[in-house]
Amino acid sequence: MLQIHVLILQHGRNKPRLEWWEKDDPYLPEGQKPPLRIDKWAESCGLVPKSLINNEPEAITVALCFDQESIAGGYELQFVRRIVEQAHRSMWGAKVLAIIDDSAPLFSAASETAAEPEIPQWFKTLVEHRVADILRWPIKRSTDFDKAVTRSEGRLKAIIGCGLDRHWKCLVQSPPELSREQRSLLQPFLIESSNELQDQNCLILIPEEKQDDYLKRLKRKLQSITTTGQIMIGFVDQMADPPEDLETFCKSKGHRLVRFHGIVEVYALLRRLNPVKLDELESYSIPVRTQQKPAFRSTMPPLLLLTHSYQDRADYDCLLAAYDCWELTKDLSDGLVKIYPAISCVKLADILDEMDHLLAWIHIGHGLEAEGLVEADRGVYQPADNWVGCFTAYQSSLALAVFSACESAVVAKRFAESGARVAIGFTKTVHQDICIELTKRVVKAALKTNGARDAILEAFKKGRNVLNSDDEEAKPVAYWSC
Repeated sequence: MLQIHVLILQHGRNKPRLEWWEKDDPYLPEGQKPPLRIDKWAESCGLVPKSLINNEPEAITVALCFDQESIAGGYELQFVRRIVEQAHRSMWGAKVLAIIDDSAPLFSAASETAAEPEIPQWFKTLVEHRVADILRWPIKRSTDFDKAVTRSEGRLKAIIGCGLDRHWKCLVQSPPELSREQRSLLQPFLIESSNELQDQNCLILIPEEKQDDYLKRLKRKLQSITTTGQIMIGFVDQMADPPEDLETFCKSKGHRLVRFHGIVEVYALLRRLNPVKLDELESYSIPVRTQQKPAFRSTMPPLLLLTHSYQDRADYDCLLAAYDCWELTKDLSDGLVKIYPAISCVKLADILDEMDHLLAWIHIGHGLEAEGLVEADRGVYQPADNWVGCFTAYQSSLALAVFSACESAVVAKRFAESGARVAIGFTKTVHQDICIELTKRVVKAALKTNGARDAILEAFKKGRNVLNSDDEEAKPVAYWSC
């Protein structure tokens, strides 16, 4: 039986907060596959807002572990997709990592006999389904998984600001030569000489089994590179720290030094650094390097804020809200969204203090017409004026506010009266399964038109007309400022 070991990790703890196995029987028909452990996913989902309520700043991460025995059996693609998708849907935007057992061969026995080893399809599925990183790590009872996550975070942090405006290539400093399997994995990015570089960026990879004069050879290689792109130094280790002389050199020359444990991690990073659509862009656009002190901001803060009012012992409700959150954000870039599933008036004001511009606010929770919206954890209802008051110091517009909460129409009306371009609430009960379809339409219209009121209202009208509900009072109402 194939299985994936799911770990819910939190920084600073070397043991998982929760762990379990998701299992699959490849011999069963699709309709008879073993069900997922929804009870465990609901419990894990609740850990995210609980951590925020308890003022624990350490991030929660999902690790999907692929063991040696299951890898040898060969994962079915649908099983891997199901688990990755469930992790994304359940965990409020938490990073999802894949950890492949260090002792397990990545390539199957069949592929090793082929002329060119093929990358397993299940492995490609990890890369293609928004897994933040892939780690090659020993999976044992004594494994310090926090160390693994810290290494990954350090690598991803090191590449912040790396240019995605041009391709990244990989130049391996040999000997030793890459194995046949390693070369097959890195083939799309490999170059044999710095002469092959044009205006691309370059990762120079130093293997763990390096020669004694590796640093002298690295310096010569760097002198021969004439590319106008960026250069990064990668060091492949066996859990050991990079040599001190290499760290000192990179720091003195301003080169990023990135650590890898195995070629799998190199491949995962290069895939992340090379946008899939870059070839299409290069056919009609010309990249230029940003100056040290640019006059214009090239990035925007999160444009979409999603909040939830988590209540204690309501993990399944929390899980359903997380599902909606994923439906709204799965097609958006990470930089466009901020998620906070344990919202209160005080915390909303703090979040808005950090944001220069907010296009839309989507809130999922509970409401009462006479009392307002409930805050996370305490169960205290705050009236509409208090929620509007959170925006007192906010010096920008709000194109769209959606309150996916029962009896929230009063709050929506108050926001429109305060200048929100369009505010949507519910007069009576919210049917969550149909509410998300409406919300997706209006959010898409807001993002596509940069908050054009008429476009949002048209999307609201169409969405409201197709809502499959026999309860007319349960349907939403939209208010707009004039």
